[in-house]
Amino acid sequence: TEGVVFRPDQIVIDNDPDGAPFAALLDDSSSEVVRLPWSLSFSHSNGAAYSAVHPTAIVGADMERIESREWNFVRAYFSQHENDLVESLSHEEQDLMVTAIWSGKESVLKVLREGLRLDTRLLTCLFDVSLSSTTTWVPYEISLQASLSKPTARWSGWWRLWQNELPFVLTLAVRE
Repeated sequence: TEGVVFRPDQIVIDNDPDGAPFAALLDDSSSEVVRLPWSLSFSHSNGAAYSAVHPTAIVGADMERIESREWNFVRAYFSQHENDLVESLSHEEQDLMVTAIWSGKESVLKVLREGLRLDTRLLTCLFDVSLSSTTTWVPYEISLQASLSKPTARWSGWWRLWQNELPFVLTLAVRE
């Protein structure tokens, strides 16, 4: 509720059985926990953390440190379209793109509430390589096989680079 302030000890962050986080408020008078309609997502990597909250849509957030990954990783987890994109890039661009695609997939899997129980090749995340130096939020393309999402679902994805002590990719996926 707009303008209402809650004490930190009234806010409860917990997980559903499938691991997805949720927010709730503890009612002091009844000790009842009232679940809030917000969608939450958290990620952490190498001592850094990132979170996202959305009041109405389902949100997934991920952060990944930019680093080299083996080609067998790309072949095992990426769709053919993603493989083709990575192979078309210069060696310098490949680490960033592999990290961005993987992070995008993780964000989408959080929205689907499946995590790595789902075959990651059933979804494709495509990034515009000309925007690979961005430090502002820019969109990326999300496509899923029909069995994974309702045809009426609207998907959006955004990403950016974040440089702390280490370079990271941050991604956000939203299903409305």
